[in-house]
Amino acid sequence: MPTDTELLVTCTHADCPLKLRSPLLDLTSVILLYPEDQIPGYEAAQANKSAVPCPACKRAGREGLLVYLDDHLRKAPPDMTTRAPVVFDAMVSVWKRAFELLTVTGQTADYQPAKAGPATAHRLNVRPYDGHVLRFGNSDVTRQYGDSEPGVATKSMHVRQLKRDLLYLAYYGNRERNVARLYGGAHVFEATLVGAILAFKFDISFFYGVPTTTDPSQSTVSDAELRQTTLEGFSKPIYFDPKLPDNPIKPIATTLIYPLADRLSALAPAHASYDSGIALFKQSKAAELPVKKAAALRAKALKALRKGMGLLPEEAPALDLASIKASKAERKVRSLAEVLAHPQFAQIPRAEPKLDPWVDFGQDLALVLACDPAPEAIRVAELDQILVDVAGDDKLKKQFEAPIARYKRYADAIAAATPEQLEDLRKIVGGLPETFTPYREALHRYAVIDHATAFYILAMLSEVPIGSGSGKLTRQPGRKLVYHFPPTIENEPEDLDAYADLVIEACKDKGTFVMPPFMMLERQKNESGYRATEAVGDLATSPDEKARRVPINGIDWSNWGRHGGSVTKYAYSELFTNSVGRVQAQHPGYFGPIVHSRGVGGGQVTLATVMKGVTPTGRANEVDGYEWVAGIPVPQGGKMPTPGNWTGATNSCKRAAKLFDSKFKPDQPGGASCRHCTYDKVPGGTRYECAKCLDRLQLGPDQKPLLAANQGDNSYHCTADASRWPELFGEPLADDSETGRTEYPCSWLRAVMRYAGEGERADSRMFKTAREIVAVGRAASGKKTAGDEDETGDDETAQEEQPAPDEGTKSKGKTGKKPKKPKKKSPVKLAMEDAFVRVRKQL
Repeated sequence: MPTDTELLVTCTHADCPLKLRSPLLDLTSVILLYPEDQIPGYEAAQANKSAVPCPACKRAGREGLLVYLDDHLRKAPPDMTTRAPVVFDAMVSVWKRAFELLTVTGQTADYQPAKAGPATAHRLNVRPYDGHVLRFGNSDVTRQYGDSEPGVATKSMHVRQLKRDLLYLAYYGNRERNVARLYGGAHVFEATLVGAILAFKFDISFFYGVPTTTDPSQSTVSDAELRQTTLEGFSKPIYFDPKLPDNPIKPIATTLIYPLADRLSALAPAHASYDSGIALFKQSKAAELPVKKAAALRAKALKALRKGMGLLPEEAPALDLASIKASKAERKVRSLAEVLAHPQFAQIPRAEPKLDPWVDFGQDLALVLACDPAPEAIRVAELDQILVDVAGDDKLKKQFEAPIARYKRYADAIAAATPEQLEDLRKIVGGLPETFTPYREALHRYAVIDHATAFYILAMLSEVPIGSGSGKLTRQPGRKLVYHFPPTIENEPEDLDAYADLVIEACKDKGTFVMPPFMMLERQKNESGYRATEAVGDLATSPDEKARRVPINGIDWSNWGRHGGSVTKYAYSELFTNSVGRVQAQHPGYFGPIVHSRGVGGGQVTLATVMKGVTPTGRANEVDGYEWVAGIPVPQGGKMPTPGNWTGATNSCKRAAKLFDSKFKPDQPGGASCRHCTYDKVPGGTRYECAKCLDRLQLGPDQKPLLAANQGDNSYHCTADASRWPELFGEPLADDSETGRTEYPCSWLRAVMRYAGEGERADSRMFKTAREIVAVGRAASGKKTAGDEDETGDDETAQEEQPAPDEGTKSKGKTGKKPKKPKKKSPVKLAMEDAFVRVRKQL
């Protein structure tokens, strides 16, 4: 017999709030809410068989009777006009129904849409989230939902339910869960949820053709519509404006703050060299100074100036301080501390730059506010005087011109800044909160869960098609299914070692390694920590759901900032994520204005939007047989997609290996050939023994590596002396140029670079990967596996090896100082070392 907590309660009266609410209350909660009504428990009601008056209807003058639902997913209340089991319940959701029909077992599954029962239509009947228009600031902790006062009498956790629903729809990923903890966790409607909802609304309107409105009354569902409308025919507009205002902070930052801060940051380390050069040149002008000594001083001055020039990048950021006057930004007199502590900015997490680029932005603002043009004006004048003094010597003048021109390229605009311009800039910084407020309010205004949006979420989770033919998805006319995660993924690896073994096996073909397992182990360790799925955990709405597994979903946000998206894509930021109003003249929607792409599974295989009519010419219109909306697969033929990296660890490892192999091969059939492993050509070398191969290339701590990034392309070359080529690579160097040295020892490191993207990020990733493989390979050399003889090595409590201090830094005669404790290795790092040991036995 079910307990009172397991039973849900509804009412026979159509207008009763106990019937209309979503999720329905359990019997225990109803008894506690209406103690004076002496509502019988389930056992007592069954015993006397008497009707139970509804306490809510009694207070409203209605004649309603309570209905106890002992199997509410199959037995609808007798007065409901549909038998479809779509009660949107926070404790036992629609996923329980789907879960009973199918469980994805980690193998590629071809599952059909879940059947809703004998009815042909899903009537709305109950309001998701109790009909509250959930918005920024709502909280399960205070029971404050919509515009209501805190303390709403409900046992439901509507914010958690919303996050959980968006988790299954792939709009709320593991990064959002991490960042949300800084804002209050699963029960608070905070900035990460704002981003998820804006992205969700943009996608279902832009791609699926769901209508939008800026009139909130148009997205409201009346009681009559609630009883009469079906999900299959639901077509109300969502409350959303695709033309959100452009971010007003971005032009201030990109045209004033960043370029000025970049110039000041670049000049600071060059000051000492330029000041030294100026001083030496002044000394060379001393009266009655011997000609040779004067010439020697000028030579030293030139050397110092050239040293300073080497610290300044050739191109200075464009800066026009005269444009300050035309800025429409608000002006206020505030200190930087007051700006950063303002309520508009105070809640932004700043513990880690990757969570939000506010850390860098705050440092840039501090530099700008401290800008003093006087010292730069003095230096510029003294450098100009040097050119005047050497004007009679063409050779000498030409030598001094280059370093002086480089400095002036950076300093002229600063030296010429007027007090009025800098004061105006300080007031603009002081007024940033007021400039930002209207934009932030617009984001919050449209990031609400209006009635229509709530029912579209319900439809998508119930596998009911939505939208129209007006969206960018044109392959399927009319309404379309939208992807959701499978109910659960089973047979996942029990531990990190088991997952690492799947990575190793994915590198083989018929038992033979066809790609370097060490590199794949490093990639998967750093992409996901040896996991392809995560538990629903604290977003679960029932105890049994907590352990269910969903794919690891790393959402990349369309962010701007000083360092560009390569650093700031990690998390949604109200300030730094581009608005929906971002101009995309050539390919609207290709890189979404809110979400850029998604990386899913253990290898974080990443896709943006892939579909005909949106994806640029020359790029594929399908990947793995599907179209994709911001990295989410589009269902076809009434079936949910099952891409490998979305279905569990085994297929995720295989899909990541396929991606890595594609990065190894040339883009075009006629492209440059790939260089396979060269270490097996060296005496004593073994194919794919990357750790020992790379260890020869000075990739240890405090060593200058014998690898360097190529100029102008996404690759690298070896800088070792040509005489070492036979020793290192088993053959002489045929062409002693960057091109001839390219991709030695192999092209797999180029694949690592391309895996990470382009530019500095790709270069940095290659060096980090190579260095970590060397370090882990060294640590693994002393380890043993089960059945081995004891060796000197680490166990599970192993700690990072620390390099010995340099001779010049050792303490001299000091005692009593305890050596710094080395950091303990993480479990995933230890798993990587153990995996290296197992690989070496298989090479």
